[in-house]
Amino acid sequence: MDANRTGLYRLLAVDDDTDCCELIVRNALKCGYEAFSVSEAEALEKAILHFKPHVITLDLTMPNVDGLEIVWRVRRVHFSGLVILVSGQSEAYRMRATALATSNGLKVPAQMPKPLQLRQFRDLLSVISAGLLPEMSDTRDSRAEAPNPGRSGDIDW
Repeated sequence: MDANRTGLYRLLAVDDDTDCCELIVRNALKCGYEAFSVSEAEALEKAILHFKPHVITLDLTMPNVDGLEIVWRVRRVHFSGLVILVSGQSEAYRMRATALATSNGLKVPAQMPKPLQLRQFRDLLSVISAGLLPEMSDTRDSRAEAPNPGRSGDIDW
């Protein structure tokens, strides 16, 4: 896990492509975020609980893990921030993943194709950090919560 600079908001980039992770982290830093990256799906839950990001960029195509499983892992740790889905998969696949994620309580303000359109990505991060998204009114306090044994982590796919 790589960490860079301190900012008001924290972003976790999750992608098996380290070049893509570096690109996301670099652009998040330019937008004033503290940015971290993980390149293995197995490290995702631990990274969320440790770094408590406000925003996660989530690659839907990771080795040995289905994209929907990755979304489920984010939900399982009761992440309460925003998830930006990033994938080289078709728009239909990204839209399906967005619908499944939102129907199970995750906040997904955007899904983006690879290669990432950097201007659009930075604009989105700026809107998020400015609190201009309606669901962002409590984002500074919206951090990953420790799992609550009384709450079910099951997702109805």
